[in-house]
Amino acid sequence: MLQLPLDCTLPFLGSRRYLHGTTLFDAMLPHVPRGATISFKIPRRMETDCVRIIDAAEANAEESASLAWTRQGAAGRIAAIPLPKNRVQQRNEYDEEIISSRLRTTERSVTFDSDSPFSWIATLIPMFKVLLRENFRPPNPGQWMFTRLDTDYPPETFTPLRLGLDSMIGGRLARGEINCGGRFSGYLYFSWVNSD
Repeated sequence: MLQLPLDCTLPFLGSRRYLHGTTLFDAMLPHVPRGATISFKIPRRMETDCVRIIDAAEANAEESASLAWTRQGAAGRIAAIPLPKNRVQQRNEYDEEIISSRLRTTERSVTFDSDSPFSWIATLIPMFKVLLRENFRPPNPGQWMFTRLDTDYPPETFTPLRLGLDSMIGGRLARGEINCGGRFSGYLYFSWVNSD
């Protein structure tokens, strides 16, 4: 695991003006022991490309994301706090259509079994967006946002990857069941955020 605290400059994806949850998760994952069980939460959007990853014991009200882990009786929790953004941001392409166009869909699940150019979590996110679009029509303008992930440590080889719509609470919180390589591996949560 890497030494903390660590200041990171991370890329925005596409034309987004906020730090995508997948980018943040992938930046925090190396600070967790392999084989751990993970709970990742993003309570608020981060509109910066610079974060400080710290031991959660040092976190305060500025905390914008956290990643808790347990493994063989040991446990830890790290957090990301926002720092002032750079005047010029780095941007990476993130064409979600690469994933969404290759999905096999049923009424309440989607499966991806091709090679993905993205990380495990960056592959799951467009899968959930398709699943929600097919199964739910929100009454107000807005968007679904990735807000939580409870899972086993992601494997290096993760296809076939299946995501099933497990539950919908109040039309605003959706939970998807992740099945990776033929076995259950956790839950992914999206929250509906109304447009301002």
